[in-house]
Amino acid sequence: MKKFLYKYDINKYLDKVYKKILELYPWTNIDMIKCDYEYAIEKEGKNYEFICYYKNQNGEKSRRVLDWIKTTDHFCEYLKNEIEDSLIWNTTIKETFKMPIESSVSLHGWYLERYEINKLSTGGYSVFVQAGDRTTGGSRTFLIPQDYFDGTYYEFIDKYVGLVPPNHFGMSREIFEENKDLAQFLGFSDKKED
Repeated sequence: MKKFLYKYDINKYLDKVYKKILELYPWTNIDMIKCDYEYAIEKEGKNYEFICYYKNQNGEKSRRVLDWIKTTDHFCEYLKNEIEDSLIWNTTIKETFKMPIESSVSLHGWYLERYEINKLSTGGYSVFVQAGDRTTGGSRTFLIPQDYFDGTYYEFIDKYVGLVPPNHFGMSREIFEENKDLAQFLGFSDKKED
């Protein structure tokens, strides 16, 4: 694929990503998904490159050349990830469902400490996982796309295990399938299961 499929008008790239974000997470709006960064396409030496501008803590604007981005799809995926990170940090949690964790599960010396599904104040859902050992740890948050909720709870699980594979966290698919409280928390209590 070409690096600049839409030529050098950055707004065409931004619009494509904004549209995708609004489809994935219809509980957002255009003001929520605009990044803290500004993007441009500018000449850098002999070639055009994607450019990112951001304000430092002292208020000065910095310029970063994204010369490692080689295709339109790569830039769009990069921007989508930046927007999702911003949504995660700027959306408050309304309610949390804590998945039961077996304390004996060890993943190469790391133990799953938290696995939480969050209902967001804006209407969407996210998943927070945290694991660690005696000296270090890590966590990650995933936004759940809205179309995962179309259909039955088991169809939801089919999509969900691709986003947050349970086996990566020492859990099984069956733990999710059998958890009726989770199904209800996610709004599947009124839907007929196949």
